Amino acid sequence: MSRTSRTQAHDRQNTLDRLRSRIITLFVTALVLNQPAAFTQTTDEWVNTAESKFQRGQLTQAIAGYVRAIESSPTNAALKHRLAWIRQQQYLRQETSNTPDSLRAYTNWTYLRDRDPTGPKEKFEPAAQHDLDLDGRQSKATLFADNPTNKLGTGLHLTIHFASESGGSYFNPQLHDGYLFTPGVVAMFDGSGRYLGNLNDSYARESIFGIGPDTWVKLKPGGSFNREFRFTSGRIVGTKYGGGPETWLPPGKYFIQAIYFEGLIQTYDEIISKGAIKTNELFRSNSLEVEFVK
Repeated sequence: MSRTSRTQAHDRQNTLDRLRSRIITLFVTALVLNQPAAFTQTTDEWVNTAESKFQRGQLTQAIAGYVRAIESSPTNAALKHRLAWIRQQQYLRQETSNTPDSLRAYTNWTYLRDRDPTGPKEKFEPAAQHDLDLDGRQSKATLFADNPTNKLGTGLHLTIHFASESGGSYFNPQLHDGYLFTPGVVAMFDGSGRYLGNLNDSYARESIFGIGPDTWVKLKPGGSFNREFRFTSGRIVGTKYGGGPETWLPPGKYFIQAIYFEGLIQTYDEIISKGAIKTNELFRSNSLEVEFVK
């Protein structure tokens, strides 16, 4: 057989091999689509796989496993918080690659999955607005709504205006709930002052990210910013009022207040070294009255 003939035969064989591989792939895919129970992992199996990867220090693979577990059980808040915790470990490993003692300190964190998604564990009492005036820091927050009277189930649009007379650096003063730590709550109270839950609770959300130096906002003296929120009137995600319409709050008047914690004024190094933020109350916004109607 000539060299040309051998080359042509080799090319034909390669083509046949690729075609055979493609047919097998399509066949297996069809089986998986038609018989998911036989060919796909359960949530528990994905979790076991992810935990095995995590114990080996393979954080990227562990994250991928938890993503698949959440896809198969999208309402499981515990899985989301375990994923958030592992993502935070990955971030900290990158940040503290030269300081293993600092990284090891994070293994003592309490898993966020231990939190009960059926209702708030934290408790807040109603109180009048008071501003931040501590160690030379002077700031205040004002909460207002586009429309304080809303039909149940419609959009409730709130805005926090954060102003700092002194200026300074603040950790996540916008109260973005996508981060692992949020230095405050958007608390809701009923007409008798009973705390109902945090409208801005991150453990009920999809996206949770680690923190970095850019999570701190630096304001000049007299600086300010607005943060807009959008909620569903009558619904508090992560509590017994967070399900379908039958679980929502009844019509009536309620009060909403932004409550900031000491974590707001902690530095990057303080939070990284402790693996947590201080949650003692620091100051409050005004108490905004809203009304939900049928």
